Amino acid sequence: MKQPDFPEPEYLRPDMLAALRAWRRLAGSTADLLAYLLLVQEQRRMLVEGDPSNLRLATNRVLLAGIEMLEKQDEPGAHILRLRFLDDRTVLEVGHKLNLTEDEVKKRQRQAIEDLAGIVWRRESPMR
Repeated sequence: MKQPDFPEPEYLRPDMLAALRAWRRLAGSTADLLAYLLLVQEQRRMLVEGDPSNLRLATNRVLLAGIEMLEKQDEPGAHILRLRFLDDRTVLEVGHKLNLTEDEVKKRQRQAIEDLAGIVWRRESPMR
């Protein structure tokens, strides 16, 4: 299924996951860099041109702002995203740290990513 130019939140979810997984990688695809988002493009304009790391930095800034907003509505979910992707921990490690089963971590992570996609979508919408 082809994504529209500005997808609905449910279409953003897979790209959010891809972008979080690629947190430490400089190169990437349009999807995992979220390059189609005006939020990311705005962040890029604030950075030094010509630096290849700017797109990843801009993407990570948008993700981090979204995670910080998520903390206000779902602190455990935001914590799981930080541990999994920013700290590069496995599901098993996060489960041990938070005293959750792997299935519970996966379920909460899935919901947190869905909520993060909604937050980013709500921030992006007025810019469109």
